[in-house]
Amino acid sequence: MKLLPQQTRVATDDALGMAIEIAVVMALFIGGGFALDRWLGMLPLFMIVGTVLGAVGLFTKHKYRYDEKMDALEAERQGAIAQRRAATAERNPTPRAGSVGEPRG
Repeated sequence: MKLLPQQTRVATDDALGMAIEIAVVMALFIGGGFALDRWLGMLPLFMIVGTVLGAVGLFTKHKYRYDEKMDALEAERQGAIAQRRAATAERNPTPRAGSVGEPRG
């Protein structure tokens, strides 16, 4: 008897998830910079620094995520090509010297 339903993992690499992540992280960095500027009575220095750090961090994270996904897809593609070549070689073996159909000379 199951009391709780089985939990499924939600894919967070979809476009909406990434957009929300970008919005929340940028809001936190900008808001944190704004709060520090207000608390210390400075120019919008920390807000600008927070914006730049948040943007660079998000860009770096998404760049590495993209590269990882592309590497996995490339490996999958190379595997499919190798399987296709192996299947073709099994169906159409290359004739050897002296095999049937080769002229004698």
